[in-house]
Amino acid sequence: MEIVKNYIEEDEILEIKILENLISSKSSDFKDFFISCIDESPKNILLNFGDMEFLDSSGISSLVSMHRKLKKLKINLAIYFESDVIEEVFVLTKLNKLFSIFKDYDEAIDELLGD
Repeated sequence: MEIVKNYIEEDEILEIKILENLISSKSSDFKDFFISCIDESPKNILLNFGDMEFLDSSGISSLVSMHRKLKKLKINLAIYFESDVIEEVFVLTKLNKLFSIFKDYDEAIDELLGD
């Protein structure tokens, strides 16, 4: 799975950019990568789904699993995306109530920085 990680905003935020759709054949790779990022103990994580067009039930399951881990570790998470389909998935599954989701990149960063 193609994933890029980068610290932004003076290392306050770990941005994890997913460069392909988060589907069942990729969800295990995503979880492994995400867990390795959590081991770095970032204060904030921005999941950048800007290049993604779709995620399936396995992708959703991975996100929910990671959310539990982040909550225990008190790591803040925001999810940025551009796709209307991804937004619809979050709304239909009511995950928009569990996650902080944004269609505006700067708003996602501001949320994590507390601005």
